[in-house]
Amino acid sequence: EAQGALPRQYQSGHTDPFVSRRVEFLDTHTAQQMNGYSFAQGIVGVRASFLTDFIQRCGGAENLQGMTCYDVNEAHVKPSTRSMAVSVTKKMYLSPEAGWRNKVGKAQTIVSFSWQYPFLMVASTVASYVKRNVASLGQDPVIWMDLFSVNQHEIDTLPPEWFQVAHPENIKEIGSVTMMFAPSHSPSTFTRAWCVLEALSALLGSVPFAIAFSAEEESRLVNTVINDHRQLKTMVENSVKPIRSATCGRVGETNKIVAQANEITRSKIFEAIEREGYEGEKLVTALLELTKDAVTSALRQIAMQEDADMAKRGNLLKALGHIHLDEGMLAASIHMLELAVQTLTDASGKERRDTLAAMATLAEAYGKMGRFSEQHFLCEQVAFGAGNAFGKFHKQTLVAKCSAAVALGNTGRLEDALREQQSILQMKQDFLGADSEEVLASMFRVGEVQCKLGAYEAATTMLHACLDRQRKQLGFLHASAADTLQWLARAYKGLGRFADAEPLECECLNIRVMTLGEDHPETLAVKSAWNLTKQQLGGGPMLRQSFAEARLATKEEAM
Repeated sequence: EAQGALPRQYQSGHTDPFVSRRVEFLDTHTAQQMNGYSFAQGIVGVRASFLTDFIQRCGGAENLQGMTCYDVNEAHVKPSTRSMAVSVTKKMYLSPEAGWRNKVGKAQTIVSFSWQYPFLMVASTVASYVKRNVASLGQDPVIWMDLFSVNQHEIDTLPPEWFQVAHPENIKEIGSVTMMFAPSHSPSTFTRAWCVLEALSALLGSVPFAIAFSAEEESRLVNTVINDHRQLKTMVENSVKPIRSATCGRVGETNKIVAQANEITRSKIFEAIEREGYEGEKLVTALLELTKDAVTSALRQIAMQEDADMAKRGNLLKALGHIHLDEGMLAASIHMLELAVQTLTDASGKERRDTLAAMATLAEAYGKMGRFSEQHFLCEQVAFGAGNAFGKFHKQTLVAKCSAAVALGNTGRLEDALREQQSILQMKQDFLGADSEEVLASMFRVGEVQCKLGAYEAATTMLHACLDRQRKQLGFLHASAADTLQWLARAYKGLGRFADAEPLECECLNIRVMTLGEDHPETLAVKSAWNLTKQQLGGGPMLRQSFAEARLATKEEAM
């Protein structure tokens, strides 16, 4: 069937797809027959171009300024369909006006949005999304929007089966859900229960799920992510807060009659969701992952636009590479970062700050992938470029040199790496000051390489000095202190001093649990090492204290 065409049995024009037929819902949540009520309101939508026509029929954009979708429904949709008591799509299908029936068809995507959004923003977001996805949707796709496809005069009387069976099945039939997110820093889409159901139905039905932003929100999001890629995680977590706080479906209603009607619909929706086995944290977790993947995909699509500003495109690719790196998606991270380095090099040159930062992050990804030769080569390039751009003893240059020395050690050239790290430590002390956090980082690196080389006495001396200063300058619970504790314990074990190593590993484990969580891979690695140390000591009462007591002690020391 052609995109947007009505099912064959309705294409003749002699059969009204909106004629109501009896529906028999089985306990198995399947329908023997889909009546016109479920069918028409479930898959029949309007052409995207209809939104422009609708705005003109409402008196133009200036007449809709400041109006939410709820306002537009009350002021325009309901009044225009009240005489027939039907949906907008049904009225269009039955209209004698030329061309109106051609504006109705089988929907190609569900457009899911909060009714608290300004209507003009929704319309412009649809237009932007269609323009970007014209290859898959066509020039004028048919979209399902409940504002137009559902009879607003009967919406409060939709039976529970509509939400339990009909709507999820219709979403699968349409095959795509596009959800609008605004504002980008804390989207309010999930304040609406309908949106929660549509997102979950997409997940359970394995239906493609996409996020759409208005041009303004897209620009704001891109700039935010470029400035700090970690803000993407914050944004996604903010989007599901209404579900976690149980305010979904209860936000923004001041009219008591409307609020009461919405509460009835909300109850039906969440009953449908709970019947699928999703409630509480399980629902939050599912939608968190779905949303994160969809937003990341949207940003990836933006970054791949060839007509975008090259520098901004390169920086967005760099941010996406960072996001994938944090998630442990190394192959995806390296792909994004390689594109970022090439794009930023083409845009502004290899020795610019943004390009060097992308190269440094790519080197980190290479290291985590075990591609140490490539990591070292790239780190050397970053150090050389930083030296030319900022000066031989600039902080960024010294940090790059330190990374290159780490990469050198990863290739197995530990003696060379130690000489490099000792030289860098001296330069940092001379040019950054003895109290610089970068000096502490180099002290740790020197001790780490000494430990790897088996120079345990030298390692314990260096790492003890580093730990004392870290505790004073950064605090007892800092991640850097945990790293030092871990390597200092290894040095002691190398000397056979397990009784000295055990309390250090115990303290390291406390910090890992409090900062990373009990199930983090780094936490589990430290716990395993600590257990082995206890076995060496016999695991008896000679141990310093229990884990619970040690955790409390670490908290008290940090105060």
